[in-house]
Amino acid sequence: MKVTIIEGSPEELAEYEAQTGVIRRARPAAQALERVEDPLAAEGGEAIGGANFEDEVMLRSFIFGRARTPAIGGHVEAYVRRVLDLDGAEVEIGTSKASKDGRADYLLVYDAGPRRYGAVAYVNAKNAGLTLRLTKDEITDLSDRGIRVRNVQPRNGYQVTCPVVTPDAIDLAVELTQRALDKVRPAGHSGRVEGTGRELVAGPHPPAGVAQ
Repeated sequence: MKVTIIEGSPEELAEYEAQTGVIRRARPAAQALERVEDPLAAEGGEAIGGANFEDEVMLRSFIFGRARTPAIGGHVEAYVRRVLDLDGAEVEIGTSKASKDGRADYLLVYDAGPRRYGAVAYVNAKNAGLTLRLTKDEITDLSDRGIRVRNVQPRNGYQVTCPVVTPDAIDLAVELTQRALDKVRPAGHSGRVEGTGRELVAGPHPPAGVAQ
């Protein structure tokens, strides 16, 4: 695992992007996705670890230090570890200037590689809430009771939630996360095969109201 801290508030990132357009790099027109309300991670960051025991301790310490109950912590950890085993998935720890340790209560899931789009999912370590970069029209084939649709504007791309509060919900959440990853990947890229690369980094804030 690679651990990186990336600073930046939603307001700072959104304002910078609006003024410069640097953060969001558009794909070719044939592959472009509609823009959604999501400030992206700033480039760069300070590497503070590698694939070692300390990173495993840091991950568990973060999750269980935020979780309201040990059961919630266990569900969040199970989801995160399943996601880290997906091919080409990265997980970041959110940052917050308001907290004593500089971290927020959530983790972010990204597609590995160039950051052309924002996080595909946000999971709240405190309450196991999970918000995904999917619209209600992209889950019409699913009818599971664990899936909920947020009451947000149509242009908001984060319309789907799936709290990871049971083993079945975790299975569903991983499936939805894979679907969200596939959505932002170039045509022909398959993420169905489990990979061995596991990356954990620390990143910025999610859009307002996400994973609460």
